[in-house]
This record gives sequence, structure tokens and C-alpha cells, in this order.
Amino acid sequence: MVGVAGEEVSQKTILEDLETFVKNPIHSIEDEAIQKIVAQKSSAIPELKRILSDLTLETQVRAWAAFLPSQMHREIASELVPELLCSLNEPSWRVRKNAANSLGNLRISDTIPSLLNALGDEEILVRDSAEYALEKILTTFPSLKSQCPNRTIYLKYIARRKLP
Repeated sequence: MVGVAGEEVSQKTILEDLETFVKNPIHSIEDEAIQKIVAQKSSAIPELKRILSDLTLETQVRAWAAFLPSQMHREIASELVPELLCSLNEPSWRVRKNAANSLGNLRISDTIPSLLNALGDEEILVRDSAEYALEKILTTFPSLKSQCPNRTIYLKYIARRKLP
């Protein structure tokens, strides 16, 4: 696989960089490993898709993989939307939270129904991230506000349906 400036990019590099990154006691988006992955642009997408889909990997690695699209160019990161939508239903609340944040940063209106469902998540940080994501999308597309009922009403609706 060829990456930025024609240099050879190993598919293992992204996973290794994320595994090294999560071992650090302090995490920052300015970290060299994160910036290195983001700099790979579209060549990083196949490996990020694999990481997001592999539930056998460490939770923190998958959580940071769900976060990375929020740092990438929208056109490139939008290739990860299907995986991010699936990540909204994954066991780890950290992965669900970061997936919701990334979807909000991508501002793709087709993600509204999934983010509305995430408002009913049992973890408050996931619900807050879904609300934040919806606000970002609706700021970009104000005509879509009719798709999003009042948050309080919607949460009562979710509670009555007793979604898993």
C-alpha cells in the first residue's frame, strides 16, 4: 500500500501506533502516533475499518480508532460511516461515545436516525455525545430539525420502548 509522498505504508502500522499510543499514561490528540495516522489520509481507511470491526482488539484501541475520523478530512473520514454506525451498538461505551462524536463532526444527515437511537443509550456520556452530534448536524442542516423531536419527549419514548 502506498501512503503520503509515495512512501510504503504497512497495514500493521496503524494498529501498532494505536496500541503504543494507548499504553502512554497521557493521551493527547497532538500525540505523534495520532498525527501520523491522520497524515496517512485515505490510506489509513482500510485498517481503521478493520480495527473498528474487530471486537477482539483492546477496547481503548477501538475507542481511539472511533475517535480518529473526527480528526480527518470529512471526505476521507466519511468512508468510515458504516463502521461508525455499527460502533454505536458495540459493547464498550467508550467506542460508542467516540463513534457518536465522530459522526457529529462528519455532519452527515443520514446518521440522524442512529444518533437519535443513541440518545437512549444506558451510558450518559454516549447520550451526551449523541446529542452533541445531532446539534452539529442540525446546525449544518437546519431544515432537518423536524426529524428530531424534543429531546425530553424522545427520551421518554425510548424509555417506554425499553430498547436494549
